[in-house]
Amino acid sequence: MRLRFSTALVAIAAIGFSGMLFSGCSGCSKKGDDADLLKPDSAAQVDYLKQYEKTLAEPEQQDKAGLIKKEYSTQEAAPQAEETPTTTAKTTVQDPYDLMEPVLDDLENKLSPIIDRAWRQRGLKGYIEFDLQVGPDGRVAKFNLVHSDVDAATLSTVKAIARSTRFEPHDEKYGNMNTPPLKFLSP
Repeated sequence: MRLRFSTALVAIAAIGFSGMLFSGCSGCSKKGDDADLLKPDSAAQVDYLKQYEKTLAEPEQQDKAGLIKKEYSTQEAAPQAEETPTTTAKTTVQDPYDLMEPVLDDLENKLSPIIDRAWRQRGLKGYIEFDLQVGPDGRVAKFNLVHSDVDAATLSTVKAIARSTRFEPHDEKYGNMNTPPLKFLSP
């Protein structure tokens, strides 16, 4: 008897709760012009902007204010003078640093497992940070070590792989260019 009563009570409560859940909020019953589509906080912002617009003295300031509703009148545009054709040469000069990005991503993908393996095998913690100086021909001219917490064998492997990396050649007017620093943290 008690089990039937509690089951019936739970069923009635579930039906009542689902009825309240799907009935909607009190604002949903408004229809037509009574419906206010603004959220309470946006209505306060609209009132604030309207008060601000009233404080502006000059009409030029009012045009530049953040008006909520702007009205436009149609006026015929004055005839414009014919444009004379001009010749413009389009040159697209790609930033040489943009050319370095994919090569640096590949280098990072090559070095990351090597450095992680060395840290795990030796139980070391820390980081290694370096940048490269790339010549106009795309070859690595210099390996600049900023910081290293890896052993000498891993460091020599990192240097060898980094120096063998080939970048896209760039214009000689840029000279030797430094890459952004590459930093590998221990796991």
